[in-house]
Amino acid sequence: MKLREAIENIPDEDWLDLTEEPRRNYRTFLGRAPKYLIHGEVLDYEVVSIKRIQHSTDYTLHRFIVKEIQYP
Repeated sequence: MKLREAIENIPDEDWLDLTEEPRRNYRTFLGRAPKYLIHGEVLDYEVVSIKRIQHSTDYTLHRFIVKEIQYP
């Protein structure tokens, strides 16, 4: 499932925490931002897993592990 599809039902005010699937021993932290600020190519990344959802008094944080789709 693409990230674009996975976040359809998440409110715009909720925050997304995006980390790229580990390559070798390194993880790439893509960023943390409110959903309404997430644009561009990252929306076409494949969702590997949704790690957890943290609820805070001010916002909800949705954690995603994603990977870039490799085209031939």
